[in-house]
Amino acid sequence: MSVIVANWKMSLNLLESSSLANQISDFYSKEKMESSVILCPSFTSLDRVNKVLQDSNIKLGAQDCSEEKMGAHTGEVSAEMIKDIGCEYVILGHSERRINAGETDIDIRRKLKIAHMMGLKIILCVGETEEEKSEFLTLETIERQITTIIPEGMVLPENILIAYEPVWAIGSGATPTPAEVSEIGEFCRGIFATRFSFEKDVKFLYGGSVNASNCASVLKSRFVDGVLVGGASLKFDSFSKILIIAEELCKQS
Repeated sequence: MSVIVANWKMSLNLLESSSLANQISDFYSKEKMESSVILCPSFTSLDRVNKVLQDSNIKLGAQDCSEEKMGAHTGEVSAEMIKDIGCEYVILGHSERRINAGETDIDIRRKLKIAHMMGLKIILCVGETEEEKSEFLTLETIERQITTIIPEGMVLPENILIAYEPVWAIGSGATPTPAEVSEIGEFCRGIFATRFSFEKDVKFLYGGSVNASNCASVLKSRFVDGVLVGGASLKFDSFSKILIIAEELCKQS
């Protein structure tokens, strides 16, 4: 079963968000899909989209949360708040948060601990910059991010998904080869098996300019469990094509 995460970023107003969520929910139900779909709208649309998904098996996720539990933190949204509004998942460590908000691995670790404490499942983004890639530091970077952010003995494998999103690929149209993605997926599983002693595999997603043209080649890897979709999730036509491809590959396997 594939996991398809839609990250709508800072796009779509209330009407657009609810309309797209309705289209996806109706399509998902009509096609009797088995793939796990998670919609992550902006904070302002979470409640509206949650109402649309009430009778659906599609899950709701937030794009971020505060590293603070509560209090005088103007402009922040706590993990407890997004849990209360109906979220089951939260995206943490997205490259755009690292770049635009200056988030460090330690900042993300604090957020993960709070989110986990609130009972949220975490979609943890990891990935290397173009400079790190050119210096052959991809695996070293990913291992550092995972081992720094995730506290040992705290997170269960079913409560975390790793989303590999190379920073150099976000919004660029460029993507790593399926072989490269598979290598990183296998590497991540090795980290969890040895460092965290997880007997059960942690789900591994790929994100970074995912679209209907390239998702099949990525999803065919035995080390890839799904995709994190950005721009291609903002239009029903493009996102539904990705869902169809994922469903077909599930049936074939």
